[in-house]
Amino acid sequence: MSAWSGIPNALPRASSSPIAFVPNSQLNPQWPIWGLYEEFSGQQGQRADHGSVKQLLDFYNAWKKAPTTKVRTEIWQQILELHAEEVFSIGLLNGVPQPVVISQKLVNVPVEGLYNFEPGAFFGIHRPDTFWLSEQ
Repeated sequence: MSAWSGIPNALPRASSSPIAFVPNSQLNPQWPIWGLYEEFSGQQGQRADHGSVKQLLDFYNAWKKAPTTKVRTEIWQQILELHAEEVFSIGLLNGVPQPVVISQKLVNVPVEGLYNFEPGAFFGIHRPDTFWLSEQ
């Protein structure tokens, strides 16, 4: 069993890279030998030999070249559907609390919310009008 960070906030979007869903890195615990092959252009590792995994790589390469958000969205949907059909990995955790320490003078910070760099650079996902420091 391996633990991995997964998709930030479990919110895959067409603008987010689908790299966590494809064997393109030796660091991805479900297919390191295929990821090594992709990272080193076939000089190390082993070429993906499973039909569905090869399809994921094709989707990923198409996503990188996609000319529009609409096309990237369609590719993302295909990647997610293939993962749902094949169940390459099983997610175990979701919504782990992340305490955030802030000054009591900082105003307009959400009491609860998503906290991750993707999407929205930590608090940016909440789209606050502004943060400011109070006098008190």
